[in-house]
Amino acid sequence: PALNERFIAIAACGNNSLGVRAPVATAVEEPGLDDVPGAEALTILSITPNPFNPSTTILFETATPDRVTMEIYDVSGRRVATVPLGIVEPGRHSARWDGRDTRGLGVASGVYFVRLRGDRGESHTVKAVVIR
Repeated sequence: PALNERFIAIAACGNNSLGVRAPVATAVEEPGLDDVPGAEALTILSITPNPFNPSTTILFETATPDRVTMEIYDVSGRRVATVPLGIVEPGRHSARWDGRDTRGLGVASGVYFVRLRGDRGESHTVKAVVIR
């Protein structure tokens, strides 16, 4: 076989080298609804538009009455915004995120993660992309 067969990346610097061979995971699956406590009671259905500028609407559904808060995280896992939605009744609802952080400043372009948290559990996390 060829010397570098099945390598997908090779790097070298000085006396060090690194080679990555295939197969390599190319995707990470989101946890199933069973992996998130309370996900059956609180579900994000869509985020539109996505990507967005300056705001987006989150369509969600609750199975039981619950006090709900929308949380926005950046890619490092830092919570950048918290939006209290109050007590919502069972059914479909929408909430708006204006692309601002907790200080009222517009967030930078990039990927953010939206999660709804209630007293009875939390939703799965959904990706939202801000384009400035």
